[in-house]
Amino acid sequence: MGKSAILEVKNSEVQIYCHENYTVMTNQPDYKTQIKMMDYWLYQSERIHSLRCVSCLR
Repeated sequence: MGKSAILEVKNSEVQIYCHENYTVMTNQPDYKTQIKMMDYWLYQSERIHSLRCVSCLR
């Protein structure tokens, strides 16, 4: 996958964000909030996965 350009119109101004990992954006919430939410859920999924792996070793 290549880089993506995400366009956000906020307060009548266009913001352009470039990223290799994020390729889709919805209307709400704004880009920065979406990235924070994505990071949170990625952290949670990694945490849950590591807990499952530890319990499998017992």
